[in-house]
Amino acid sequence: MDFCLYKDAARLALLEQIVDNPYEGVVAVDSEGRIVLINHFYADFLGINLGDVLGRHATEVIPGTRLHIAARTGTPEFFVSMVFHGERMLGVRLPIIKDGQPIGAFGRSQFWTVEQHKEMLKEIDSLKSALDYYKGELKKARGLVYTFDSMVCNSESVHELMAKARKLASTNLPILIMGETGVGKELLAQAIHAESPRCDGPMIKVNCAAIPESLFESELFGYEEGAFTGARKGGRRGRFELADKGTLFLDEIAEMPVPVQAKLLRVLQEGEIEKVGSEKNKRVDVRIVAATNRDLVYLTDEKRFRQDLFYRLGVARFVVPPLRERVEDIPMLVEALLTEICSNLGRTSDMRVRPDAMDIIIRYRWPGNVRELRSVLETSVALHSAGSELTPDDLPQYLKASVEGSGHNVPASLKGSIETLERSMVLQALSSAGGNKAKAARALGIHRSVLYRKLSSFEPE
Repeated sequence: MDFCLYKDAARLALLEQIVDNPYEGVVAVDSEGRIVLINHFYADFLGINLGDVLGRHATEVIPGTRLHIAARTGTPEFFVSMVFHGERMLGVRLPIIKDGQPIGAFGRSQFWTVEQHKEMLKEIDSLKSALDYYKGELKKARGLVYTFDSMVCNSESVHELMAKARKLASTNLPILIMGETGVGKELLAQAIHAESPRCDGPMIKVNCAAIPESLFESELFGYEEGAFTGARKGGRRGRFELADKGTLFLDEIAEMPVPVQAKLLRVLQEGEIEKVGSEKNKRVDVRIVAATNRDLVYLTDEKRFRQDLFYRLGVARFVVPPLRERVEDIPMLVEALLTEICSNLGRTSDMRVRPDAMDIIIRYRWPGNVRELRSVLETSVALHSAGSELTPDDLPQYLKASVEGSGHNVPASLKGSIETLERSMVLQALSSAGGNKAKAARALGIHRSVLYRKLSSFEPE
């Protein structure tokens, strides 16, 4: 074997002391796995004579060794746990490389007592616990607090939706989440990200309804220095760059301007963005999750949403059912929300809803869905003065009046229920908008022409 020869006596003596230290076993083999060096400590431990092992294959001397494999493949092995003669050892196997080829391997083994082994395992467990804690804190700091395990439901429809979403979370497919306002679309998006291989990466949220049309492109894709008047020195990274190796959540995607939709489609197809004021494309690794409470099929017919983008986003499509269609979820949601609300408000954690109050909550139609339910419970808990039970008197008056006016729990038919609810929501929106139909249509998330058709279809009471 072509090892470097030390001619300096002092260096040779130092090397011998390093190799022959009494705290670890040292052995080296050539490219064919034959032993060319072994220290006294290791030889004594194995119960062999130094002169009897040099030149022999490592497998004839050291039980279960893989040192010859490291010498042949050039692949190192770190922190290998072994047991020889009842003694625990922690070893490394390092190939010796010359001119890019392995010419041998070098092994070092340190011996543990049972106590040392237990102490190291305890330290590893402590480090893992700390890592898990800080991962959780990082997710909270990013606003990522919901997972599939933390979501409560009792209805078959939501169980099926969550099972499907959980499977697709592990893929890189874009996901479109649809449903009425307040049903929990963002919660589902958070759970999908938390379950995905990108969970340690960022989840960046973009509220498409809150960005002025003139700033949309620069917000999403960023801009170069000098791209426009007032551009920041050095330019700015857009949301796509911030979400690299993670998830970009595009909420209210129906509000995205059509020209920007075309650029988003290109990102989905090519995996590249082009900053404002730049002539170069930049690759990004981003998973898109989009959400809307609008009817995208209708919007594509109206040419207000690109059909090709709709089909590209809707490869994996989920429709979160409204709360009125999963009444069996309400008691579980109330219990979970009460626990969270009481914790936030510093109230007793065993607060419950009295059966007669729960009956009102279940019978109400919840046009604002889970968001409205949370708001009602927050207000009720905040105003509650004594005891650990919420009563009907703690609930908002409009809630009780709506239930009392409905007469009974279940409407005569599903069609009748939908028509009644639709009429109520339209008239309420018109009233809130002071009779302004354009404003009412925006509040309802529909086009004015749709609002006109609905109004004309209502029969006078």
